[in-house]
Amino acid sequence: MSDLVSEAARPGAAASQLPQFYAGAEPLDRNRHAGLRLRPHAGFAFAASANAVPLLIGEFALAAVSMPIVFAGQGEVVRPVAVTGLRQGRNLFVGAEGVWAKGVHIPAHLRRVPFLLLTAPAAPGAETDAPRLLLGIDPHSPRFSEDPTEPDAASLFVDGEPSPETLNARDFCLAHHRDVEATNRAADALSAAGVLVAQQGKVELSGGEILRLTDFKVVDEAKLNALPDAEIAKLRASGALAAAYCHLVSLNSFPALSARLAEQGG
Repeated sequence: MSDLVSEAARPGAAASQLPQFYAGAEPLDRNRHAGLRLRPHAGFAFAASANAVPLLIGEFALAAVSMPIVFAGQGEVVRPVAVTGLRQGRNLFVGAEGVWAKGVHIPAHLRRVPFLLLTAPAAPGAETDAPRLLLGIDPHSPRFSEDPTEPDAASLFVDGEPSPETLNARDFCLAHHRDVEATNRAADALSAAGVLVAQQGKVELSGGEILRLTDFKVVDEAKLNALPDAEIAKLRASGALAAAYCHLVSLNSFPALSARLAEQGG
């Protein structure tokens, strides 16, 4: 499964510190990026080689009908991912020209690209020393252009002020940030409750080939059901209980994923 990376990407961060699908990150600046324009969305070709994509807790119910949801990470810190492929380097939901499979939920982590939130120190004289959140961009994204003649590209700033496209991106990224925090709390609650167990699986293809799946965790339903009422109440309050049951339902999607692989030539 793909490793998840910190959402606290910083300007100038090394590639290993960047969120998945980003080649760079820098704060959006009204002076530096005054002439920057955003091209229309051109699909998800950038995710064509991802066999796992980060998933938010609020997306579990939508994703569970089409793709398995598992937990991946290091040690006790695990985060949910949607399984989008059974082979390394292949996303079964991205078709020709980057078109996402019809009727299948598109994770928010993909939909926010090429924008993201960055952290910065508190402003001088601020009442709190809490880090600030800044809207950032991946300057290497092909969605950005500095050509003022492109008819379909929208300006990020108009008369020095954020354009509607920029404001929409900011609102989406802020909502995504809040949902990431909620997702992390739920995943941590499941981990602390001791109900996540390492899992290894295998999928047999129509031709007899066996694909082995490793390095992920799932909820042990028996352990979940055996928790004391007080622990169940904690999981319910954090949103982890509902997420756990959606996750368990999603595991039934592995055969459909195998069938999709077979349909695409194995």
